[in-house]
This record gives sequence, structure tokens and C-alpha cells, in this order.
Amino acid sequence: MIVDLDHFKLVNDRYGHAVGDETLRSLARCLRSVTRQVDTVARFGGEEFALVLVCAGEQGARAMVTRLQDAWRSSEPLTSFSAGIAVHLDGASTTATVARADAALYRAKANGRDRIEFAGEQLVVP
Repeated sequence: MIVDLDHFKLVNDRYGHAVGDETLRSLARCLRSVTRQVDTVARFGGEEFALVLVCAGEQGARAMVTRLQDAWRSSEPLTSFSAGIAVHLDGASTTATVARADAALYRAKANGRDRIEFAGEQLVVP
């Protein structure tokens, strides 16, 4: 999964970089609070985070992203996030899985942001 803050540049421009940095830390805390100890959460660059959900599959990813949306929205953030999710397929390279998640993220951004897209299909998330 790749998670990206929506309109993050506007947060920095409007409130300053200290607030932008705190927004990143807040998202990181939210991500850690909804993932399991076996999962990996890492800053992927800029305002993007990558998550590896060990043996979660599609159902586990759906459950986790719902928890993430609830946790993030309850923190009354300055911005929303979009995410792209890809289940790793047997025989696929890690690079291919990341590329599928990244393509899903770009779809989420192109379709209006504050959305979750699954590689190959849209997740219906209010």
C-alpha cells in the first residue's frame, strides 16, 4: 500500500513547514496505530508512506485501510489522504507490486483524492 497526503504543499504554504512536519508525524502515528507488529510502515518519499501488510491479503488490507481512515478523520487533520493498494501476486517481483500500488494511488488522485484504489478495482469507501 502507498499512502499519500492530499494537497500537502498547501499545508506547508498556508501553515508553514513546522505544521507540515507535524502533519507527517501525525499520519505516521496513525499508520502505526492501525497496523500489526509484523507489518512495515516506512516513509517512501515526500508525503508518501509505504506499507507492507504481511499475509493480510485483500480482506486484511480492506479492514486496515478502513481503520486508518477512521483514525485519520478522528484526528481532525488539515488534509485528507489517498492510497493505492496492491496484493502481492505469487511469482511477481516486489517492483511490480509497488508499481501496481503506485498506479492505483495515481488513479485515486486523478479521481478526486481522499480515495482508496485497489490495483485493478476501486474500493468503495465513504
